[in-house]
Amino acid sequence: MPQERRFLGRVVVIDVPDIEAAVGRQRLHRLSFWDALILRAAQRGGCEMLYTEDLQHGALLAGVRIENPFSAAPDVPVRPRARKRRQGFAVSLTLR
Repeated sequence: MPQERRFLGRVVVIDVPDIEAAVGRQRLHRLSFWDALILRAAQRGGCEMLYTEDLQHGALLAGVRIENPFSAAPDVPVRPRARKRRQGFAVSLTLR
């Protein structure tokens, strides 16, 4: 018997004012457009914390605390890792 899964999050529908706000936040905080749009969606969704490795760990942007889930504790030495080329990704937005 398959196990039932429940989604406890909130779906945020992106609309034109969100895109305009993301462009403003992109310029204000010098973020990529996509990071700014994710931040806007997190803010609208009522998130207090956003887990990402793409923004500055510990920053507070638009009332959302940025946490890097891969950051080590301060007393643990971190070994530098080789930089990898980022893979491209596709995003589909539907405006209403």
